[in-house]
Amino acid sequence: MKKFLLIYVILTSYTFGQSLLHCLGKEEAHYAKLKYTGPNYKLNQIMIEEISALSDLEILPAAYRRICRDPKAYPSLLLLETLMRRQTKLFKSSENMKFQHSTFQSIREKSGRLLINYLSYIQSVAPTAKCVENKIPGVKILYSRYHYLQDVVDEKDLNGSMQELKMIFTKLKNVDGLLNSCKQKRAKKTKNRKL
Repeated sequence: MKKFLLIYVILTSYTFGQSLLHCLGKEEAHYAKLKYTGPNYKLNQIMIEEISALSDLEILPAAYRRICRDPKAYPSLLLLETLMRRQTKLFKSSENMKFQHSTFQSIREKSGRLLINYLSYIQSVAPTAKCVENKIPGVKILYSRYHYLQDVVDEKDLNGSMQELKMIFTKLKNVDGLLNSCKQKRAKKTKNRKL
């Protein structure tokens, strides 16, 4: 009985330690099955690349549920949002994992830049020039902060308030619908010009 309990404890801790990367891998497999290569796939690739260095850190069960268990959500987007909420704890603390915790902190510090890169990618595939700025409140201000203040202001201050970030992430949860809306608006303008 003791051996069984010991094996269970070891396997459980290993499973939670690997589950965040496994969760992102399942999201990637879902996109591959759909042959989807849009913005969410791009973000998924970025998050896998960043998180793969942290495979030995054990994710907190509550954080895992919040990021990976919602079938309607995109785990990569939820992970990025969680990283930007600096007060939200993601991994268990461990003395023997100081190097990985410092790697995690550097990922968390650059999470704003990851968001900017993601937004820039969305804009690059958008059908209209100002699609992202017009459809997502707060993005224009975020772009301005990073463009003009990145050398003089701390990175966490560049991201803005939690309320501003929440508005941005709420809109990003339907990024494909947002892009379709811009596409329809462009088609309508083109049709009106022809008349």
